[in-house]
Amino acid sequence: MEYSNDIAEEAISLATKWRRRADQLQTARERARNRKLARLYTNFSDKVIVTKLIDRSFRSVNARRVAEQIHHLLNANKIPEFFSPWEKALMIAFLYAGRLLPALTVPAIIKKMRRESSHLIVPGEGRHLKAFLKTRRDQGIRVNINHIGEEVLGEEDALARLRIYIQDLKNPAFEFISIKTNRNIICWFYFSQIFFNTIYWINVFFTNNE
Repeated sequence: MEYSNDIAEEAISLATKWRRRADQLQTARERARNRKLARLYTNFSDKVIVTKLIDRSFRSVNARRVAEQIHHLLNANKIPEFFSPWEKALMIAFLYAGRLLPALTVPAIIKKMRRESSHLIVPGEGRHLKAFLKTRRDQGIRVNINHIGEEVLGEEDALARLRIYIQDLKNPAFEFISIKTNRNIICWFYFSQIFFNTIYWINVFFTNNE
């Protein structure tokens, strides 16, 4: 289907208008955060380091193990450039002494990460989520619920995650939810369909030739 140049230009004009209005509504804190994120997005090595830190360092519930992993990754790579001077100073202090006091430093790091991502991630506890959804609904904004941290390591984890999805579907406050499907399940479903279709047509063939 072809679209006219007029429609394309109208869409570009409208998107530009929305962007300018969004920029006008930004608070000083939001502008500072966006400048920091822009430094991250334009620095490939920083993106790699941050991804490694988030993906590998916080899997364990053992604070000492977490501290050792952060120390290893920062030593093997470098302190990300997009951090503020104060944050870089804290990272240097952590490299020299922080990992020796994991019970203090690791909770502080996790608390800061949660504070930095609070504009994107909402606590999943009932009262927090309920208040958030009510606020957005009053603003006329529809919300899609996407659970994070969905590491499925076996059947028990899969069933636990399934129960959460079922509860979400029963919740009248939820309009949309995102469900992640393991690629192995997709492959199993695909090949099972081929198998059963093959059995069906073999059965049809022999039945018609009896």
